[in-house]
Amino acid sequence: MRQLAQRRKIDWAIDFYRALADHENTAEEGGCLVFRGHTTKVVSDVGAPPPYYGELRQMLIELGCIETFERGGATGVSVWRLLKEPTKEE
Repeated sequence: MRQLAQRRKIDWAIDFYRALADHENTAEEGGCLVFRGHTTKVVSDVGAPPPYYGELRQMLIELGCIETFERGGATGVSVWRLLKEPTKEE
């Protein structure tokens, strides 16, 4: 059961990254993709439960997939640099 849950989190992390990369608020800046917006909304859009947001974000950071420039909040937007798409092998 734990392996299944971990695999699902990896799938959500991949979907989350792809949604960020394809989002209308993502643009190429300085040779890389930069997302500016509300990341919690994007994670919800891919079907991941909101309580997993922090874990998915941390997973993407630890895998070297994203870099956080600014953390958003209720009134501010997050700014993330998208470095590489995660894979199931990682």
